[in-house]
Amino acid sequence: TGSSLHNFHVLLALHKAKTLLRNQAPIIEAALDAGFYDQAHLNREFVRTFGMPPAAFRTGWAVAT
Repeated sequence: TGSSLHNFHVLLALHKAKTLLRNQAPIIEAALDAGFYDQAHLNREFVRTFGMPPAAFRTGWAVAT
């Protein structure tokens, strides 16, 4: 598939975090529930993958709905 197992696992965790953020979960809660070590770890992976921090995603989702 062109992706390592680690990257696939991170992507699954990011999608879980996005689901939690859509439901307005606190960022630290989304990070820990999705399996990240801490909020900074989620922030780094989120920005690297989606180009924005989790707070911006959560705010944008709340405004759009």
